[in-house]
Amino acid sequence: MVNTNQTFEQLLVDVNKSIIKMRGAYAIWCKKRGINYHELLIWYSLRDFGSCTQKQVCEQYLLPKQTIHNVVTELQEKGLIQLQSSPDNWREKMIVLTGLGQAYYDSIMAPLIEIEKQAVSRMGEDNLRTMTELAMRYGEILAKGLADNL
Repeated sequence: MVNTNQTFEQLLVDVNKSIIKMRGAYAIWCKKRGINYHELLIWYSLRDFGSCTQKQVCEQYLLPKQTIHNVVTELQEKGLIQLQSSPDNWREKMIVLTGLGQAYYDSIMAPLIEIEKQAVSRMGEDNLRTMTELAMRYGEILAKGLADNL
């Protein structure tokens, strides 16, 4: 339990700084490679799902539909992805890598995943697992509290 108001406020500052620092590290990495941060989230979604809908990307990362639609349109124009009808629902469009997109994906994701593996190794899997579980729990509690106060 936090003892003083000042300690409590500093704890909140530190939590927010840690979140921003991790997101910022990815944003800097993206910028140096000439990609948009939201584009990276689509690459992660394709890694996680194989193929996915724009809705899945939005739900996974809590992003507006228009943001992802714009990135998807840009990636389509570059020939990196295409939209295909879902086998389960012909009206639903799946984001799928093209041949060019697979090569591009590999060039982006392979080095990033290696860096992430090194970070996990240095931090320790158990520590990272604990951190993740606690961050997810805090996020759930915070989201509920914020939603309850709308």
